Amino acid sequence: MSSEWLKNFKIAIINEDLEQIQKSIENFNIQNFKADEAIEAQALIQSALELFKNASSRIQSEIIKLKNVKHYIQQS
Repeated sequence: MSSEWLKNFKIAIINEDLEQIQKSIENFNIQNFKADEAIEAQALIQSALELFKNASSRIQSEIIKLKNVKHYIQQS
């Protein structure tokens, strides 16, 4: 179970599939992992966290752009 979870989680990270990453994290159970696998999972989860932070930053940037466009349109 744990090696399958790790494999699927790695694939989701490589593909930057945030939905699959979230599903995997929801199904994460530390009790299914050996110590070395748990350490690997921890590192992968940290990588996934960075992906979510980057996605959040991109979304915030797009929101600012949309607000600027809205403001420009209202001024016209």
